[in-house]
Amino acid sequence: MINKNDYSMSFYLDHTRVLFLEYVHNCYAASQWTTQKNIIWDYVIIYNRRSRLKIDHFRIGQFIPSKPKY
Repeated sequence: MINKNDYSMSFYLDHTRVLFLEYVHNCYAASQWTTQKNIIWDYVIIYNRRSRLKIDHFRIGQFIPSKPKY
């Protein structure tokens, strides 16, 4: 399936990784899920899961698109 779980996300708090999600289809929904689960983080780095290239990073409070362009 094309465009299925294209992203990986690493969530950090004070430069320490607190959560890694390897298979992410919707980055916005994943960030909302962390809020629901009371996972505290400062910023997130989003990667292309297949090539492992960094796509973008976002601070908490910034809008995270569902499917960041790469």
